[in-house]
Amino acid sequence: MKNNLKLILNISNKTKFKISKNYLFSLAKEKLFEKKISGNLELDLSIVNEREMAKINNDFRKIDRPTDVLSFPIHEKNKLLILIKDAAARILIGQIVICFAVAKREAKNKNISTKEEIGYLFLHGLDHLLGYHHED
Repeated sequence: MKNNLKLILNISNKTKFKISKNYLFSLAKEKLFEKKISGNLELDLSIVNEREMAKINNDFRKIDRPTDVLSFPIHEKNKLLILIKDAAARILIGQIVICFAVAKREAKNKNISTKEEIGYLFLHGLDHLLGYHHED
């Protein structure tokens, strides 16, 4: 099956933790291929500290504490899939925000690397950008 996927991944890492853009890019491409999504897509990822994540979480969810990952989709699932199918221009699908400190703690609790946990959270966030939710 031919997949005409062009992906731009913009990363803003506001922590000292170094994560490979190629690693995250590969995860995203694999997920999009698995979901049979192609097109000219762009997504933003921010890796932030606990204070910034707590502020974002409070601003958008009225929960005054940091969380591991938040997703901010630009389009609803059905509209996104129609746009992707019909568009020739690049489509921004949304933003994922990951809290490094929370991810690091969760990785330790799961006995995995911080890189693996950030990868997991990134894919979880990408699922939400694509319109998939916990109950799906």
